[in-house]
Amino acid sequence: MTFDLITIFAILAAFALGGTLKGATGAGAPIITIPVIAAFYDVRIAVIIMVIPNLLTNISQIYQFRKTILPIFFTFSFALGGGIGALVGTILLINLPINILTLSVAFIVIIYITLKLIVPSWKLAYQRATKLVFIMGAGGGVLQGSAGLSAPVSITFLNSMKLDRNQFIPTISVYFGVMSVFQIPTLYYYDFFTLR
Repeated sequence: MTFDLITIFAILAAFALGGTLKGATGAGAPIITIPVIAAFYDVRIAVIIMVIPNLLTNISQIYQFRKTILPIFFTFSFALGGGIGALVGTILLINLPINILTLSVAFIVIIYITLKLIVPSWKLAYQRATKLVFIMGAGGGVLQGSAGLSAPVSITFLNSMKLDRNQFIPTISVYFGVMSVFQIPTLYYYDFFTLR
C-alpha cells in the first residue's frame, strides 16, 4: 500500500469530518470515511481500517450515554442481530469480487441519501419496532460487514422511531460496538486483520 500527500490529506480530512459527525450525532463516520478510503484503495482496506476506530469510539459513547439507553431487550436484540449480520457480511466481504463490493458501497450511499430525502418524517411506533428489531439489526449488520455501511437500515430504522439524541446515541453505539466485536475475529480468522 503506497501513500502520497493527497491521499493522506483526503483520508485524514474524512476521519476529521466523520469524527465530528460521530461526536455530534452518534453515527455517520463510515458514511464519510469508507467511500473516501475505498476511492484510494478498496472496500476491504476501508472496512479493515475502520473496524478498530468504530469499536473504540462506540465504547466511549456507550459509557458517556449509559444512563439513557433504550430497554435492554430492544438494545441487545438489535445489537445481536447486527453482530450475526456483520459475521455474514464479513464473509461476503472476504469472498466477493472487489468490483461488486465497490459498487455496493456506491449503491448503499445513494440509497441512504435517497431515504433521508424521501422519507424524513416516517414514524415507527416503539411497539412495532420491537417486532422488527432483530431483523433490522441483522440487515444492517450484513451491510456493515460487507461494505462498512449499515446506515440505510440501522440509522433509518432508529431515526424512524423519533428517538431523542440521548437514546439514539447509546443504542446505535451498542449496535456498532457489537458488530465490531463479531467482525474483528472473523477478519482475523481469514488473515485480513493481524496483530503483527
